[in-house]
Amino acid sequence: MQEPLILLVRRVCVLRALGRHDEAAALELREFGPTLEQLRSSNEPGAFSDAAVAALWSEERLRVSEAAVLAELLAQWMRVPALPGAIERRGTASASTVPLRPHRSASAPVITDLLDQMLAGESPARSA
Repeated sequence: MQEPLILLVRRVCVLRALGRHDEAAALELREFGPTLEQLRSSNEPGAFSDAAVAALWSEERLRVSEAAVLAELLAQWMRVPALPGAIERRGTASASTVPLRPHRSASAPVITDLLDQMLAGESPARSA
């Protein structure tokens, strides 16, 4: 598949995932059809078959869906003050069903304290 078509399909999928269905439909109507027709006319017959285009839509919907889940997890983790690697499993269910949660420790240093310590430990010769 040609990259412009892939990126266009991905943009439509992202807009749909964001709930911006009107924009996605407008983009699809305005750009997808003409781009596909141009690619079909400038390449060998069958290069952009209906089956290949349907597979592209399916792949991009899956890719955007997985990216949305990852973004949601990262957003939740970034809101909780925790040190990298300070994650513990809670509960007794299997590893595939137990969500990872940040470990909250009253004695854990704040990231700014760690940075201050790191900068204080640098020698003047290295920082010059």
